[in-house]
Parts: sequence; C-alpha cells; structure tokens
Amino acid sequence: VRVPAAFAMEVYPVSGVGEVLPALAAKCRDVSAGGICFETAEPVPTSYVYAAFAGVRAVAGWAILTKLVRNRPEGQAHVAGGRFRTDL
Repeated sequence: VRVPAAFAMEVYPVSGVGEVLPALAAKCRDVSAGGICFETAEPVPTSYVYAAFAGVRAVAGWAILTKLVRNRPEGQAHVAGGRFRTDL
C-alpha cells in the first residue's frame, strides 16, 4: 500500500560502475514499504539511486538503494518511481 507523502528528499544517482553522483533535490509523492515515487526538476540520469530522507527524523542520515522502474517528464517536473533493493 502506497501512502501519499509530500516531504523534501534527496536522490543520489548511482552510475553503472557504482559511483555515487551528486544529489538531486526531490519531493516525495508517495511511499510504501517496498518503494517510492518522487519528482525532481531534472531527469534522473541513472537506473539506480540512493533515496535519502533528511527531513524525516526517524531515518535522517540513512539512504536506501532504489531501482527506478519509471522516469518520465510530467509538466515542469520529472517523475520517477522505483522499488527499494533490500535483497542485496
């Protein structure tokens, strides 16, 4: 079950060779135990990101690896959604 959410977050794109790229500011749209949907001002350039929730006190300082399953423009924003990779 996805829960609507509208908090600020950051996503750190991960290159194909495992390099973590500079963070992109993002806004969460919804979240569940298995994944997340968020929007950014520019497209996310990779298939994997670390999603970080600095404004959420319970998880501040942590990031979770997320495999993007969609990444598309929507009006002025770019919307991405993915599944958390907790199996690694």
